[in-house]
Amino acid sequence: MSSRDFANFGAGLMEHVPQLVLVAVIVGVIWILSRPRVVFVLRIRDGIPVVVRGRVRDALLRAVEDICRENGITSGTVTALPCGRRARLKCSAEIPAACQQQLRNVLLSEWR
Repeated sequence: MSSRDFANFGAGLMEHVPQLVLVAVIVGVIWILSRPRVVFVLRIRDGIPVVVRGRVRDALLRAVEDICRENGITSGTVTALPCGRRARLKCSAEIPAACQQQLRNVLLSEWR
């Protein structure tokens, strides 16, 4: 490829930069809008809940940590999804049903 060919290639590529930027912006907006809306996401590691997304009161974090310790939960994910004026919990498979109910009860008491 000669220097003249390279210059022509570069000039041709520059003509398409605005279209490429527009496509990138559109893809980014679609990606952001397609993500499920969540109130918060907690990831439990070694029995300690860590906030991954959203905002959670310290009292709720302590309550989740207590429930995990009482039930021997060392890992998992708790996601709160908006459902009207309340939230619906979605828990990973590592969290047994009885523990999920305790988490729902704590969340309900925190949101009153």
